[in-house]
Amino acid sequence: TNQLNDPSKLAVGMALLIPTAAGAPDKSMSVNAYAYPNIAQSVLEEYLPCLSYICPFTHMIDIQGRLSPLNDAILLEKAAQNGVSPLLSVANLDPEGGFSPDIAHAILTQEIAQNNFIRDCLRLLEEKGCKGVNLDLEYVYPFDRESYSQFLALFAQRLHAQGYYLSTALAPKTGDGQ
Repeated sequence: TNQLNDPSKLAVGMALLIPTAAGAPDKSMSVNAYAYPNIAQSVLEEYLPCLSYICPFTHMIDIQGRLSPLNDAILLEKAAQNGVSPLLSVANLDPEGGFSPDIAHAILTQEIAQNNFIRDCLRLLEEKGCKGVNLDLEYVYPFDRESYSQFLALFAQRLHAQGYYLSTALAPKTGDGQ
């Protein structure tokens, strides 16, 4: 067992044991991981066999809903060789690397930004052979709560109609500033 003193406080890099019946690997469980495109090949080769999905981190969204390029060809190739399904990872990161609530607000509330975003996602899904999108919107304004739910429903409908998955990354809120 994991013998966690406080299970609500997991640390980065902590390894967790997920027990299965008779200790056999649970092939019914889906496992996703994020990876930077420049990940060490030895690390990638060690962990790819354990994964169902991989998210090359990350295409940044701008205020108009456009996605930045990502040099993830080698990562996508290695995933395909190992039978791991890639997901298009997209996040509301600004050029300095911080999460932007203004970018999230634009995607959640402006029809033009939404259309640009969905069109860019569908294009990249086809070009890269990804199976779906992992949407990582963080530091969303509290007043955008309902817009977030409505956008997820719209985005899921558009992706599902084309046979793609949608997953969301939910960052825990640790303070009122988030």
